Amino acid sequence: MGHDASMELGGSMNITADADSTRYKKMIKEGIIDTSAPMISIQPGSGKIDAVTSATQKYYASRGLTTTNLNGHQVSVTHLHIKEWINCIRNGGTPSANIERAFEEGVACLMAHKSYLEKRRVIWDPIKKTIV
Repeated sequence: MGHDASMELGGSMNITADADSTRYKKMIKEGIIDTSAPMISIQPGSGKIDAVTSATQKYYASRGLTTTNLNGHQVSVTHLHIKEWINCIRNGGTPSANIERAFEEGVACLMAHKSYLEKRRVIWDPIKKTIV
C-alpha cells in the first residue's frame, strides 16, 4: 500500500490507484484512471504475443510486466515503452523509464519486502534517504 496506489501480488499482479492519490489526481478526475479497477494488471504466462516480438513479450512476462489499462483498454506496456524510447531518440528527451525511476522502483520493492517481513507499514524518509 502506498500513497498513490496499492499493489496486490499473487498468481498475478494488480496495481490500483488510490482515490486520494496526488500523483494520479488529474487522470482520476478526467476518468482516464478508474480507481475501482487495476491500472496495471499483469498475468504471467498468459501466452499472448505483444506488438513487437514474442521474445520481448516473454522477457517482460517473466518479470510480470505485460499490460496496462489506458483509457479503459488493455495495452501492451512493451509497445508503449518502445514507442516512448523511439520518440526520445527522434526528438530528444529522457524516457520515463530512466535511472531516477529505476531507483524509485528499487526502493519501492525494498520497502514492500521490509513491510512484508516486519508485518508493518513502512515509509520513505526523503531527507535521510532511508526506509523508516
